[in-house]
Formats: sequence, structure tokens, C-alpha cells
Amino acid sequence: VADISDVKYKAQSDHEERNGVDVELGDIRGGALVLTSYRKLGNQFVAQLIKRFHYSKRHWSVLIAQLAIPLLLMCLCMYSIKSSISQYRTEYDPLKMDISSVYGKTDGFYYSERPNLSGLADSLKNVLDSNKVSAQKVSEPTHFVLNYGKDITKYYKKIVVGGAIDRDPTGALNLTAWYNDQMFHSMPMALLVMHTALLQNTVNGGSISLTNAPLPELQSGYSIDIGGKLTVIITATVFAPLALGFLSASFTLVPIHERATKAKLLQLMSGIPAVMYWTAMFLWDYLVHCIACIFMIIPYAIFAHYAFFGKHSISTGTSLLLMFLYGWSSIPFSYLASFVFSKGNAGFASVVGFCAAAGVGAGSTFKAMLSTSNISEKVRNDLKIATWFLRIFPTFSLGTGFSNLFVITYGNSICESLPPEDLNMTCKSPLMTSESAFFKCCKGKLVECEF
Repeated sequence: VADISDVKYKAQSDHEERNGVDVELGDIRGGALVLTSYRKLGNQFVAQLIKRFHYSKRHWSVLIAQLAIPLLLMCLCMYSIKSSISQYRTEYDPLKMDISSVYGKTDGFYYSERPNLSGLADSLKNVLDSNKVSAQKVSEPTHFVLNYGKDITKYYKKIVVGGAIDRDPTGALNLTAWYNDQMFHSMPMALLVMHTALLQNTVNGGSISLTNAPLPELQSGYSIDIGGKLTVIITATVFAPLALGFLSASFTLVPIHERATKAKLLQLMSGIPAVMYWTAMFLWDYLVHCIACIFMIIPYAIFAHYAFFGKHSISTGTSLLLMFLYGWSSIPFSYLASFVFSKGNAGFASVVGFCAAAGVGAGSTFKAMLSTSNISEKVRNDLKIATWFLRIFPTFSLGTGFSNLFVITYGNSICESLPPEDLNMTCKSPLMTSESAFFKCCKGKLVECEF
């Protein structure tokens, strides 16, 4: 048997939790037991985040895909841009000036009428034979060439070099190297053959090799190259919406799964407010989105560090801000799309397809058309108006923003994209004018040259 004081003590110290509502037994007022209750909203919110953590731990492959696939697509984007716009210099492989390896089996001739020069003539014939040249001794080189040229096709393809050995009226040795000027490398090859024959005749052996290794050819530059600029626009408009569109589509999987399995209904019936349910889900998904965006900066450092870091690091910050804002706007769109589908794979595929259509299809088409100059002003204005309407879709705005950002970034960093030795050679070139894309990089160097 307990008296009223025992009951009052028990009521002040005990509490219980019913359906997510914390119930505490309060004081006895007027002979009645007063119950006080309040919701533990903080615990419920933390529980929602812990739920998402355990879901990601169980389905770790989804989390890895959310981080890895956008990273790979961004790597492909940056590599494609690097391959298309960094060709400011063209390098040629060294070419060994060997007649047989360049032109194959060919015809030739040699001339020598003086018996005292027969040794040199034999050396010339041996050199020609070693180069797979079918050498013929002639009595008059000019007549031989004219007769050979009657078959113009054979003349252009078969005869490359020839040689004449004689002495001038003063008795000096006169060596004449004949070459077919229709073949680009025939002149140095003819000189090589003659010098090799002279060397072998003098020292009874030896050889001379000749390699053509041209200097790099510097191009006009990116900023005035319309083709390169259009490539940057299209590449950014294609890959950026695909990379982040895949990430946005993955955020439909959990809402569809919980709605299809009635897990969402049980949570709401247990006292979880709908606002808290969606807020916790958005917070977790946005955290994953931000981590994936930070990972997507890695390709910048690999393929275009000069354009996104150092003095141009503001471009990296702008890119991150653009991706963060995209996540802030696209994740709610994914939640709205999740209400339409009952299977996760259908919702995922539909969102990816929509991002491809609105971001890649419409974005790249509009950008390509606006970048060309052969459309009328009316069509251009209509495209600009349509662009404003399409900006309601985050994926379209993302593609447009990335294309503009990349064009500005690569244009501003053109001086850093050129190696110092190439920049010095370009600035000292007599062909450097104010029309060149690298002129702004050479202003200080040009002033030094003038003084």
C-alpha cells in the first residue's frame, strides 16, 4: 500500500517515451496527475541521418558509384579539352634521310668519263646500290633526264637522285648532285649520297647519316581559334550535365525505395514530421553531392593545373560554387521525380535521360548555333529567348555555366599554357603582331627587345 507522497515522488522521477513522444509525469495538482510531454525533434533528426548512414554502409557500391562515375566523366571532359586546345605547337618525328626507307626502290644515274676518277665513280655507284637505287652510267646526264621525263608519271615517282663526277678546266674536282625537285627530301639526299661517296673514296670506308628533325611549329593560339573555342563549349556542355546528372539521378533511389516498401509511411506514422523527413534526406544527399564535387576538382589539377590553380584559382572556386548551386537546385527536382515512379531503376534512368536531353541535347545545340555566324539575327534572338526559358532546368543552366566558365578560364590562362622556351621563341619571332593570341603574353618581352 502506497500513500500519496510515494505516488507523487514516483510521478516526479519517472518518464516514458510513446511513439516518439517523450512523456514525463509531472506534479499532482488538485488531486489529479498532470502529464507533460514534448517531442525530441533533435533525436528524431539525428536518427534520420543515422538511418541514411547505415543505408549507405549497406549499399556501399551505390555510394562509390556516386563518387567515381562523375569523377571519371569529368576526367574524360578535361582530357578531351586538353587534347583539342593545347595544340599550340606541332611536333614532327625525326626522319632519317635514307632513300630506300623514304621512297623505296628508285632509279638513278651517275656520270664519269675520266679514267682517273673511276675509283670515285665506283664509290658513288656502291652508295647508290646500298640505297636501293638502280644506278645507270650515262654519257650525258641532261639527255638522260629529258628522255626519262617523257613518261611524266614514272619521272615523278621513280627517279630521285643522280651524280656527275668531272674536272673543270683548271683541273679542280667538280661534283654535281642531281635531284628531282618534285620530291621534298631529294636535295639533301642527293648531297648525302655524293658526300658519302667522297668519304668512302678518301678513307676507304665510312658512312654519313642524315636526320631531318624540324623545330616545333607554333600555332596561332587558342583565343582566336574558333574551332578550338567551339570544341571547349561543346565538350563542357556535354560532359558536365552527364557527370552531375548521374549524381542527381542517384538521389531518386532512396525516396522511391522507402515509398515502395512503406518504410516512409511507417516513419511518418511513428511521429516523424514530413518536413524533418525531407530535410534530413536533403542534408545527407547534399553532403554526398558536395563531396563528389570536391572529388571532381582532381581532374583540374591533372589536366589543366595552369588554368585552375595559382593566379587563376578563382576559376576553381567558381566551378565549385556552380556545382554546389546545381546540387541545391537539382536534388529537390530529383525528389519530385521520385513521386512519379515506383521502381528505382526506372526513376534513375528517366532522370538521367532528362538531364541528357535538356543539358546535353538542348544545351550543346543552342551553344553551337549561337557560336556560328551564319544565322540570322531573328533566329539568334529567338534562341536567346528560348535559353532563358530552359534555364528553369538546373541541368541546362549547369551546361551553359560550365561552357562559359571554361571558355573564359582557358582564354585567360593562355600565357601559362605555353612553355617558357616556346613563349620566348614566339615573342622573338618577326611574325609576332598584335593580332596574335600570344601578343598579350609578350608585351614585357617586346618592350625589352625594343630597348
